[in-house]
Amino acid sequence: MPNIVELIDFTGEYQIAYGTFTEAKFDVIRDPSEKSAVYQLLGATLGALFLADLDANGVPVSARFTALYNAFAYDDGCKIVESKGMKDYVKGIVWIDYVKQNPINVGTAGNTLAKSENADNANDIIWQIRVYNNSISQGRAIQMYIVDNSSNYTEFNGQQLKYMSYV
Repeated sequence: MPNIVELIDFTGEYQIAYGTFTEAKFDVIRDPSEKSAVYQLLGATLGALFLADLDANGVPVSARFTALYNAFAYDDGCKIVESKGMKDYVKGIVWIDYVKQNPINVGTAGNTLAKSENADNANDIIWQIRVYNNSISQGRAIQMYIVDNSSNYTEFNGQQLKYMSYV
C-alpha cells in the first residue's frame, strides 16, 4: 500500500527531528497509524476503498476520493465547512503517535532531546493537544462533507472523532 504521508512531509507545526534512526522508527509508527486514521475517519469499507484507490504517490485517483484528499471550503447553512484535506488530517494523527512513542521534547521552539540523569523529558503537552485537535477538526470537516454528499459515499461509517483535552 502506498503511504499518504512521508517523513519529508513533517515540517512546520508537524516537525519531526531527523536523526540516525528516525526513518526506521517513523515507518514502523506511520504504517499502522496512517491506516487506522483512515479507517476511523471513513469506516472500514470506505476506508479500504480509499486506500485501494491510492496511486504510487499516495494520492487518490477517482474523483470522489480526490474531493476528500484535497483542501476544500463550502457554505453549509450558516457556517463554512473548511478542511486542508485528508493528508493534513493523517499527518496530524501520525505526528501525535510518533511524538508519544519517542523520547523527544516537542515544543514551539522545535524538537530537542533532554539529557539528564535526574530529570524527565517534558513534552509541551499543550502544543501536542493543539496540533492533534487541529487534525481532528480537519477530519470532522471531511466527515461533514461526506454526510452533505452522502449519495457519493454510501459506504461511509466513520467514527466520531474526539478532541483531546488537558485536564
